[in-house]
Amino acid sequence: MGYLIVFVAWGCGLLVALGAIARWRAGGGGLRLVAVRSGVQAGGLVAVALLLLSLALPWISGPAADGDGELTLSGWEGLDPLTLGGIIVLEVVLVAYLLRPSAGGDDRNLLLRASALCLLGLVAGNALIQLTQPDGSRLEWGALASLATAGVLVAAVATMTPSR
Repeated sequence: MGYLIVFVAWGCGLLVALGAIARWRAGGGGLRLVAVRSGVQAGGLVAVALLLLSLALPWISGPAADGDGELTLSGWEGLDPLTLGGIIVLEVVLVAYLLRPSAGGDDRNLLLRASALCLLGLVAGNALIQLTQPDGSRLEWGALASLATAGVLVAAVATMTPSR
């Protein structure tokens, strides 16, 4: 089930990223950013930063491959390259749209919410994969921090009101 969640989140995230780029380019696409004006906007930016930082925490542990001791990996080391690439691309989309509230037009909130949900799917799916692995590996507290941060990000983006 975890693999299905990751594949769906990754595929949807790719579509969201392509849609966000197309929408950004259609709206002028400049890099002119505005100051953070709302607590929800600031909370979203903080959650994006914390999610990236949480990937540096211990994510996965288990017996070392050579049978000599215990091995602990961070999210940056333990997650697959497609997942990490998806997380980074979706976070770039989120930051771009959070820092420029006028971008995206009517689709802005849809793009923000879909990006946040895809991030949550990538993190939750990988956590579920790790929980169901029979090789003796286990989740560490960093995975739970990433999962909680992704949930906070979804909540922050979901409470944003449409900008006109």
